[in-house]
Amino acid sequence: MLIMFFGSTMRVLRFLPAKGSRKEKTGEQESDFMSKLILASKSPRRKELLSLLVPENSFACIPAAKEEVLEGTDIDQAILSIARSKAEEIQARYPDDLILSADTVVVDNGKVLGKPRCKQEASRTLHCLSGRWHEVKTAMVLLGTDESGQAVHKEEVLTTRVHFRTLQEADILKYVAGGTCMDKAGSYGIQDVDFADKVDGSYTNVIGLPVELAGEWLEELSLAEGQKKNRIPKFLPRKNRKH
Repeated sequence: MLIMFFGSTMRVLRFLPAKGSRKEKTGEQESDFMSKLILASKSPRRKELLSLLVPENSFACIPAAKEEVLEGTDIDQAILSIARSKAEEIQARYPDDLILSADTVVVDNGKVLGKPRCKQEASRTLHCLSGRWHEVKTAMVLLGTDESGQAVHKEEVLTTRVHFRTLQEADILKYVAGGTCMDKAGSYGIQDVDFADKVDGSYTNVIGLPVELAGEWLEELSLAEGQKKNRIPKFLPRKNRKH
């Protein structure tokens, strides 16, 4: 998505540090940054994944403030709209930069499972997913301008299928009690707990940013030396995990 096509022409975007230093206010703190790439997210998981591909000091993380609201019956278009809205909000503040945004949802039989509102809801969701397949969808958007000043707008939705082993009541109670499920769509983080026994598609897409695809884009850029495939986390079924 960082390789842009204008008609039949492929344009490779090259990132350079922005001139000067800017201040972005986050809560009560201000931080200086010099960057051409902005990740429109406060998610530590997305930041960590992107830093597998490009140096952490080569991009800034600035979350959008607008509330995320799913609208319409087409899930792919709905999450694309949210990701696009995030990118547009940050682009309005930093028009000379490239903005990368993403939005991830869990889908069970066509129903979007958001973040749980309470631990009881988290438990019900995990019971529902137990022993079954579901989908995790991430919409990713790149918005901004390239070095020549031409507009850049690229977007895509990626879907990964995830299967849960049959969960025991004790498994669910222990995980929910820990509280890490409360900020996760679908009430779980695949990297946090061994509920999944099969993954069909990108594992990092389930975490929140499809690193394999992002790596393909970035390999064509001077932003990074190249994709370090051995650093990209892979899904390991429960029986293959080190304890």
